[in-house]
Amino acid sequence: APVTTLTRKDSSGKETSVVDDLRPILGDLTSRTSENVIALDAVAVIVNPSNPLNSLNVQDLARIFTGKVTYWNQVPSGRFDSPIQLFSRDERSGTYDTFRNTVLGGKRIDFTLPQIMKAPDGSRGFENSNELSGGVASDLYGIGFVGFPYIGQSKALAMRSGSAREFSPNR
Repeated sequence: APVTTLTRKDSSGKETSVVDDLRPILGDLTSRTSENVIALDAVAVIVNPSNPLNSLNVQDLARIFTGKVTYWNQVPSGRFDSPIQLFSRDERSGTYDTFRNTVLGGKRIDFTLPQIMKAPDGSRGFENSNELSGGVASDLYGIGFVGFPYIGQSKALAMRSGSAREFSPNR
């Protein structure tokens, strides 16, 4: 495929290549062997805004979404003696795929678990991130995961893995 060249006008009005200007710093961006990051995205773990939990480690999150932990008081800093309600994207979602591979080590979510909440269409996986986020925001005991732009009215949790420092999402 042909490479599109970005141009700009310098102070004298002469048109110059932005790629040429950046080549000394970034190398040859037009090379077929160059890797170019276009954008970054993140998966946010969300809960109801009234949930007192502010952070979670990845290992506990995996136990929640595999059904090994089913009550909030089984989670460190979980204060509710109530069942956890799981909100998941459907299996066709790239967000689901990222969550499955990074949090669950490639294992699939068991959509037959009773704590999996149903989407408005009755399915056990949400096709729409806004609906999932809205469901979590209105369910005091809900937890789910969405792409970062879809946090909505839910609260995004800070995450950590092992003994690493937690990472707090921000907008």
